[in-house]
Amino acid sequence: EGARLFRVSPSDFLVWLTAFLTVALVGVEWGICASAALSVAIMLARVSFPAVLRLGRLPGTNYFRPLRQYRGALAPRGYILFSIAAPVCFASIEHIRTGLKAELDAQEVAAEKDEEEPLQFVVLDLSASPTFDAAAVQWIDETRDELEGQGISLVLANPSQQVLHIMKRAGLVHKLGVQNIQADVMDAILYVEETLRSRGCMV
Repeated sequence: EGARLFRVSPSDFLVWLTAFLTVALVGVEWGICASAALSVAIMLARVSFPAVLRLGRLPGTNYFRPLRQYRGALAPRGYILFSIAAPVCFASIEHIRTGLKAELDAQEVAAEKDEEEPLQFVVLDLSASPTFDAAAVQWIDETRDELEGQGISLVLANPSQQVLHIMKRAGLVHKLGVQNIQADVMDAILYVEETLRSRGCMV
């Protein structure tokens, strides 16, 4: 059972092993406490250090997948699409900020080297964020300001109703512009690509 669990989920195996050893050495109550504490620590680590995935389009389709996992996926021109694999909140913001900056810096270097279209949009998929805290609102606002200073528009895709409500109360919907908040990722991509074409850009 332990070997199968390790193959399926190493983190669950670690919790199981911790519970087993603690129960055997100290007692049932300590085993339950130790495994529960480890489970909480693993959950917090996952929330605090989410994957920041840059997506590309699979050729001939409207499917977008992580560029680092799908070598055949093509990076779009004129915009970058990011998916964050955890809620945007106080615990995860610094890691997300660092990940986004690294990807944007890499894109800038690649664009200069290959003489690509300048970056005009950053699309952020919020499907993993059912709600926002105050830190998330502030981060979105700061990110919008930073990108706008570089001539880049921030587009949010798939925000929940609760996220929209929070952003409205914070005045973020007005700052971003309703056109830069789209119901899902595909709507955001269609809006961005149509805007790029209207500006004479190749997409």
